[in-house]
Amino acid sequence: MRTVSKVATVFLAIFLIWNIIIFFNNKDTQELARVGSIKEQVSATGWLIKNESLVSAPADGVLQPYVSDCEKIGNAMSLAAILSGETDEAARVNLTVINSRISSLKDALANPDFENDLIGLDDSIDSNIEKIIKAGSQGKMTNVSFCKNEIIKLVDKRRVVDGRGDTILANLENEKKLLESKLGNLINEIISPKSGVFSARLDGLEETLTPNAIEWLLPSDFVRYKNVKGNTQSDVLKGDTVCKIIDNFVWYLAVPLELKDAEKFEIGNTMKIVFRDAGGQTAPAEIYAISGEEGGKKVVTFKLNRDVSGILSRRNVSIDIVLNTYEGLKVPMAALCMEGEQTGVYVQNGGEKVFKKVEIIYHNNDYMIVKEDNSAANSLLLYDNVIVKGDVG
Repeated sequence: MRTVSKVATVFLAIFLIWNIIIFFNNKDTQELARVGSIKEQVSATGWLIKNESLVSAPADGVLQPYVSDCEKIGNAMSLAAILSGETDEAARVNLTVINSRISSLKDALANPDFENDLIGLDDSIDSNIEKIIKAGSQGKMTNVSFCKNEIIKLVDKRRVVDGRGDTILANLENEKKLLESKLGNLINEIISPKSGVFSARLDGLEETLTPNAIEWLLPSDFVRYKNVKGNTQSDVLKGDTVCKIIDNFVWYLAVPLELKDAEKFEIGNTMKIVFRDAGGQTAPAEIYAISGEEGGKKVVTFKLNRDVSGILSRRNVSIDIVLNTYEGLKVPMAALCMEGEQTGVYVQNGGEKVFKKVEIIYHNNDYMIVKEDNSAANSLLLYDNVIVKGDVG
C-alpha cells in the first residue's frame, strides 16, 4: 500500500513539474483582431504666417491687457490700458479685471450669437473650475486667478441670456468710475482697430513673415527664424508696438520638409493637419504653395480658414500632416509570418494554433491594417485571437 502511495506521489510530482516547465516555456502572447485604423502621416514643425495688425501705445506707462492671449475680440473693443504714474497697485489690478469684464460683456450684448449655446457656457465654466482645482493643488496661483476671472466673464455672459446683462454692465461702469477717480485718471485705453484674435506676444516677425512673402520662402529662412522668441512687454513708451490683432479667417502654415516627403504633396489638394501643441485639434488645409528645392528640402505652405484654439498667437507648432487613413482589422506587425508562399498570422483556436492568411492594406512599424473578408476561406476574422509572438511552428 505504501509502495502504491509512493508511486502516486512521484507521478504527481512529475505532473506538477511538467506543467511548471510548460507554463514558463510558453512564450505566446495574444491580441484580439479588432477594427481599427492607421494614419499615414508626416510629422514636422509648421511656421504660422498671418495677417497681423500692430497696435501702438497711446502713452507711456504699464501695459494692462483686458483680454487673454489668443482670445477673439470685436472691432472697437477695449483691449488693454496703459496705466501711468505712481498709483495704487491693488486699484490697478481691480480696474484691469473690471475693464476686462466690461469689454467682454459689451461684446456679448452686441453679438448675442452664443445665446443658444448655454451648454457650451456651462461646460466652459466647469472646465475652468477643474483647472482651478488642478492649479491650486500644484501651487500655481497665477493660473488660479486667471481661471477665476474667466469664470466671472462666463457668468456675465450667462446673465446676458437671463436678461440681466445691462444691469451688470451699469454696475461695472460705476465701479470703474470709482477706481478711475482713485487712480487719478492716469489711464489710456487701447481700442481694437478691427476684429480678430488678440495677442500681446510679439516676436518681430509680424512684418517679415507675411502672406506676401510666401512665394519667396526657402528652407534656409526657417533656420534663421528658429531662435526667435515672442515676448510680452510691461513698461512701454508712447508709440511702442504693444499688441497685435491677428486675422483668424485666413492664415497659412509653412512647413520645411525633406524632398522625399515634400514630393507627396500637390498644390490644390486638401489635407488634414493635427496640431499636437493644441491637444490634437485638427483642421483641413489646402496646399497653397511649394517652394523650389534647397539643400534637399522644400517648403510646403498650407492655407487654412479655420481657427484652431490657442494656436494663432504662436509662431511655430508641432504638427502631423495626415496623408491617408487606412481602416480594417488592426493587428500587431509582430504577428506576421509566412506559411509557404502565403503571408498570414497564427490564431489560437481552442487548443490549436491555426494559420490564417491576410491581405495587408497598410502598415507602420508597430501595426498593420489587413482586409476583412468574411467570404474568403481561412481568412482572418474579427475577434480572432492572434498569436503575437511565441512558438507557432
